[in-house]
This record gives sequence, C-alpha cells and structure tokens, in this order.
Amino acid sequence: MAKKTLNFTVEPKDNGKNWTISDSNEKPAEETRINVQNNIHTIVLKYTLTQASTADWKFAENGTLFVHAQDNFNYQLDSETHSNGHELTINITAIQTGATIPEEVLHLMLQNPNTALKVDLSDKTEYAVDFRIVAKKAGDAAEVRHFSQDPRVVIIDVEVPH
Repeated sequence: MAKKTLNFTVEPKDNGKNWTISDSNEKPAEETRINVQNNIHTIVLKYTLTQASTADWKFAENGTLFVHAQDNFNYQLDSETHSNGHELTINITAIQTGATIPEEVLHLMLQNPNTALKVDLSDKTEYAVDFRIVAKKAGDAAEVRHFSQDPRVVIIDVEVPH
C-alpha cells in the first residue's frame, strides 16, 4: 500500500488574521488536493511551526479540531503533536472509494440527531477533510487556544465503483 507524505510550515497569528500555512515549496497551502488513484492508501500531513514561531507557540493537545465529518466513514483520521509541541502529524488512513452521504441527508442528520436513518450513498470523487490547527501561545491564560483557518485538504480522483 502506497503512502504519500506532505510537509508544511505554520506561522500562527493571535490577532484574528489568517495563519501563514505554506507547502514545502514555501507557497501558500490554502487548498491541498491529493490524488489517490495511484494506489495511495495513507496520506501523512506534517506541519512544523516556523523557526520564528517556536519561541512563543506550540501545537496544543492533539493539534487539530476536525470540524466536518460528512465523509469520514471513508477514511480514518488521527493527529498528534511531537517535538515539544512544535510539530504536528495528521494521518489519513483506510481511504475507501466512491460513496458519500448526500448533502441534503447530512443536513437532515444534523437537524435530527435523535433520529436513525437509512441512507442511499451517492457516487463521489472528492472528499474534503476539514479541520483547524490548534495552538497555544506563551503568556496566554492556560485555557486559551488559537484556531487556524481551515487549511483545506481534498482527497480527489477516487475511483467510483461500477
């Protein structure tokens, strides 16, 4: 099973502005599209704080808040921090293909959490993995956390079963 690893740098901001998240070529990583048709079953996203940020910032807890779970039965997510909170690794594993919960059914699920549903899955070739990176800053109160904008990772070109 093939694995794809992508590296990013992160410069958190505490003033409500978007964080600087860059790919390994130092280009903004507002959206990362990952093609998994070439037998990729594991995606590893490695985020490292910029050198200038490491004195004041650390990734907090497991480093992420996953905010949208529409297609997460098609993949497994886990994240953890390393290097005294200066590195964050997100693993996307067990990637399945071709089916999603229709958007209108997802809204119905969210509006009716106490109702069980039978759902016809629909074909899909893109899966958004929505999350925010979580950090804490030296000098902040112990309970304060800072959340990034969504760095938007999209798994694409998954084969739809026939």
